[in-house]
Amino acid sequence: MPKRATRPKRAKIRRRIASTRNLKTYTYTVNIEPAVEGGFVVQVPLLPGCYSQGESLQEAIANAQEAIESYLESLSKHGERIPIASFV
Repeated sequence: MPKRATRPKRAKIRRRIASTRNLKTYTYTVNIEPAVEGGFVVQVPLLPGCYSQGESLQEAIANAQEAIESYLESLSKHGERIPIASFV
């Protein structure tokens, strides 16, 4: 029986996370990597400096969505444009 291929320990996971702001839904791709100390680290490439983390994958994704919403709120508050990756 052939041996199953396993994913490398440092593999990146790419997900799309939607954030609703002013009745619009913005969808951003995030990079999720296992953290050296455990858990996961999340980066949002389209939003410079927008990072999050979590002990589980689900927690990391939920925290990333909250970080994205806070980031967009800050941009709006300061009159800056919101980067749009995908508009649904």
